[in-house]
Amino acid sequence: MKNKILVSILLFGLLACSLTACKKEEVPKAEDVVAEEVVTPEEDAALTCSFCNEEKECGTYTANGKEYVVCDDCYEEFLFTFGLNEASIGRCSLCEEKKVCGEYIVNDSVYVVCPSCSNEFITAFEDEAEKNICSACEKELICGKYRLEGNEYFVCSEDFEEFASGMGLDY
Repeated sequence: MKNKILVSILLFGLLACSLTACKKEEVPKAEDVVAEEVVTPEEDAALTCSFCNEEKECGTYTANGKEYVVCDDCYEEFLFTFGLNEASIGRCSLCEEKKVCGEYIVNDSVYVVCPSCSNEFITAFEDEAEKNICSACEKELICGKYRLEGNEYFVCSEDFEEFASGMGLDY
């Protein structure tokens, strides 16, 4: 009787371990990913990068509720893995929120502006801001410059929503 109970407990334990060991980790969707500000370690402090597993000076990022330590060499891979893009993460010059932003040039100065603030920005600098050919409507307008997958796109505020949808940007 004792042997049957012991064997049953062992089999149940093995079954439970095998189920948890084989559990497949869910891959986060791009819309569930949030990148937060870089937290740089103190000088001479080295962290182990979540991607290359090497001890280096790294920044700490949060994506899909989990914290990742990422070195400069693996930063692009981190962005690609979580559907992020360097241009899609910025702190808006007007509202100062961290979100999808485009770059606007006014008198040789670069301003990072989110889509919700772009009309206010364009109105304020309509005579001074640099104009470009919009990648969507092909008109010469004040456009934000967005870098995605190694390409640059100039997009006016009227076409941003369609552009973001087509490129999979979560703004």
